[in-house]
Amino acid sequence: MNGTQAQDPGSGPRLRTQAQDPGSGPRLRTQAQDPGSGPRLRTQAQDPGSGPRLRTQAQDPGSGPRLRTQAQDPGSGPRLRTQAQDPGSGPRLRTQAQDPGSGPRLRTQAQDPGSGPRLRTQAQDPGSGPRLRTQAQDPGSGPRLRTQAQDPGSGPRLRTQAQDPGSGPRLRTQAQDPGSGPRLRTQAQDPGSGPRLRTQAQDPGSGPRLRTQAQDPGSGPRLRTQAQDPGSGPRLRTQAQDPGSGPRLRTSQDQLRTQAQDPGSGPRLRTQAQDPGSGPRLRTQAQDPGSGPRLRTQAQDPGSGPRLRTQAQDPGSGPRLRTQAQDPGSGPRLRTQAQDPGSGPRLRTQAQDPGSGPRLRTMFSLRCCVLCVLRLYSLYLSVSKLLL
Repeated sequence: MNGTQAQDPGSGPRLRTQAQDPGSGPRLRTQAQDPGSGPRLRTQAQDPGSGPRLRTQAQDPGSGPRLRTQAQDPGSGPRLRTQAQDPGSGPRLRTQAQDPGSGPRLRTQAQDPGSGPRLRTQAQDPGSGPRLRTQAQDPGSGPRLRTQAQDPGSGPRLRTQAQDPGSGPRLRTQAQDPGSGPRLRTQAQDPGSGPRLRTQAQDPGSGPRLRTQAQDPGSGPRLRTQAQDPGSGPRLRTQAQDPGSGPRLRTSQDQLRTQAQDPGSGPRLRTQAQDPGSGPRLRTQAQDPGSGPRLRTQAQDPGSGPRLRTQAQDPGSGPRLRTQAQDPGSGPRLRTQAQDPGSGPRLRTQAQDPGSGPRLRTMFSLRCCVLCVLRLYSLYLSVSKLLL
């Protein structure tokens, strides 16, 4: 069942695309609606076999986008949920990756109501990796930093807290190793009003390597956290930098990378989750330099899941939407593209089934229709002149 609908009452398109394969292919549903100047994008890909479940939603009523992305693999892949909401000038970022098998659980949240970010990162590995929790909150000018790494196996337990309500920092560091004993190094320096915090814990046995650095030369904190387990645990790297008012967030967890950058009022979000076993590869990017978001989502399953790519770009008022789902097994290949540089949309939908399904291609372009009418009119004028 393939259904495509495009409606343009004013300047923004309403796009709804649905592809369903009752065999083994994915179920893809894409909807873009632009009543005013910002697009509403909703994309859902569901594979009842072994592929991932992906849901993407971007809504821009004013100037900041609301982005929600969810990828769920019922087999062995991770569960990733990303949400970015920008009602005013600061973004709210929430990222969660959960692997019910042996992968880690990662949760990242950045909220900037005024000028300072609130950052919370949590990584939990039920196998042998460490549990890391990092929180940075800056309501005024000094950061509040709390970092905790706990390894239920043989690694160390590290807790670091730096709080600066006024001008001097409060530093608390605790390292506990029930096994042999870690190497812990902590340094706090406060030349003016913001603290410089550097913490490093290294366990030569089987524990993780944790490095935390917070530097505040002006009013915003710079936070960098890295946890590396040379055994079977994950590698986690978190970086938040706030030179002005917006945070720069970078997180890497078991080949997971998330980046949020807010130089002005809109966030730039990039998320990548890769499972070297049988899980999907998901890449999501939302960039808002002005008022409209740029959304790019890609999910690739090297096993039997589909390959999904979604891109929405809104430089002015209309979105550019491109969605592609490809199943190398027996599912269909679906490609949907909606582009609105001016006022009329360009819609292209293609579903191809290499087995027994049909090849469907639909294209609607208001500009192409106008150009065809103008060419026919010019041809009519030329023929009439020749006859006269």
